[in-house]
Parts: sequence; structure tokens; C-alpha cells
Amino acid sequence: MSVRFRLGIMMFLQYAIWGAWAPVLSDYLLNDLGFSGAQMGIIYSLLPLATIIAPFIGGQIADRYFSSEKIIAFSQLIGGAFLVYISTVTDYSNAGDKIRKEYRQHKNL
Repeated sequence: MSVRFRLGIMMFLQYAIWGAWAPVLSDYLLNDLGFSGAQMGIIYSLLPLATIIAPFIGGQIADRYFSSEKIIAFSQLIGGAFLVYISTVTDYSNAGDKIRKEYRQHKNL
């Protein structure tokens, strides 16, 4: 299999996974967890923000150090681990506190 074909399969799986959970996430957040519309909007706005920033960082790393295939595979692995972690969060303020705490720890390094 060519690299282009394998990258195409990875990209298809990325968007298929997003398409599988994105439509039902709002119902889960609003009805099951009791999030407000504003909180849900913030959560949904994180993906577009990440897609604006990530190509600059990933592109620089792929151009200089690793192949695109390895960068995408690593990104998928990190994204999957983050989704597993986020699935354990049931309170909006708790999620924000965890993220702020992690940020402060990394900022002080």
C-alpha cells in the first residue's frame, strides 16, 4: 500500500469518528449532563480552534523531523487518549478546573 493510500484511510477514519459522535454529543451534554447552551458552545468551538492551530505545529514537525504518516498516527493516538479521559468528566466546572490545573503545572516548568 502506498503512503498516500494509508494516509487517506487514516483521514477517513478521523472524520468518520467525528461524524459518529458529534451529532449526539449536544443531546448528551444538554439532557444527560445538564450543561448550558453556552457551555456546549464552548466545547463545540474547541475543535475548529484546534484545526486552526494544529497544522502550523504539525506541519513544522512533519517538515523537519518526522514523516506525515507518523505525525498523523501520533496525533490520532493522543486524540483517542484525550477522548477516553474526557469521557470520565461529568461536570463542566470540574473539566475546566482539571485543564487549568494542568496548564498551571506545565506553565511553571
